[in-house]
Amino acid sequence: MKPGAWEKELAAAMRAADPVAAVRALHPGADADGVRMSALLVARLRFERLVRGSPAAEAWFDRDPADFARAFRRYHAEVAPRAFFPAGEAELFETWRASHVTPPLPARSRIVAPRHARRRRRAHR
Repeated sequence: MKPGAWEKELAAAMRAADPVAAVRALHPGADADGVRMSALLVARLRFERLVRGSPAAEAWFDRDPADFARAFRRYHAEVAPRAFFPAGEAELFETWRASHVTPPLPARSRIVAPRHARRRRRAHR
């Protein structure tokens, strides 16, 4: 295996849906618990870097954790971890999001109440 190829294969295995099977394809004697723990740590560190590096991602997570988690899972599976610092992870995420995810809803809705509801509100003032 070429230098650097092992690291790329291992990074892909850590992001796989089944990291144990992916790592064992590279190294059959790998400890299952160790691989699971390593994969969780990789995902957690990426999540922390992203939320610390991107105020928009942090706001999205605060506003709709489930939607953000779905997007983060897809991002984590599709984009190799190349950033060491929060700003770099935020840049990778924004580049990915621009081509994969519709932007989250604004914090305040732009939906206007029906006219009859607005009239009732004015009458109660």
